[in-house]
Amino acid sequence: MNSDDLSRQPLKFGIFDWLETEPRSPSLVLEERLKLLEYADQAGFFCYHLSEHHFTPLSSSPGIFLAAAAQRTRTMRLGPLVYLLPFYDPVRLAQEICLLDHLSLGRLELGIGRGISPIEAAQYNVDFQKGRSIFQEALEIVLDALTKGKVEHDGEHFSYHNIEMHFGPCQQPYPPLWYATTNPDAIPWAARNGINT
Repeated sequence: MNSDDLSRQPLKFGIFDWLETEPRSPSLVLEERLKLLEYADQAGFFCYHLSEHHFTPLSSSPGIFLAAAAQRTRTMRLGPLVYLLPFYDPVRLAQEICLLDHLSLGRLELGIGRGISPIEAAQYNVDFQKGRSIFQEALEIVLDALTKGKVEHDGEHFSYHNIEMHFGPCQQPYPPLWYATTNPDAIPWAARNGINT
């Protein structure tokens, strides 16, 4: 695609969000946000991305909220920005990704990252200094699970043998990937791997 083709592409608008419940009722905040997404979907917004944070008043389980949002929207794409891979079992997360992609009828945008808070990592007994290598290994496992349907892995941080995925993602080979970063050095890696930033 050349620059003229890009200039003819319509501008798309999305929403980047976090769910902050304090001091209000979480139930009320969640219902109001779902209603907002219904309106944004009707207005033609392209995508809704939800952050993941832990041990703060901010959203901690984007997949659960996005499953609810998938049932209240029809065309808007939905995704975590980002799943903090060092905090997850990668095979279990791959199963959640498949389920969420099907619940949204193939509208999932898959945000991945390693996390930026040593405090959050410490609460999960994750060595923040090893976050990059845990992230890279977890991403390899998740993508293998999504594309190959099975996992055979013996690595530094994870080990799986003869794990079979009983269904894959709705989108093939997997949902579009997103990577959030404030580090300019990460941009070439994302570009080489076809990952949106």
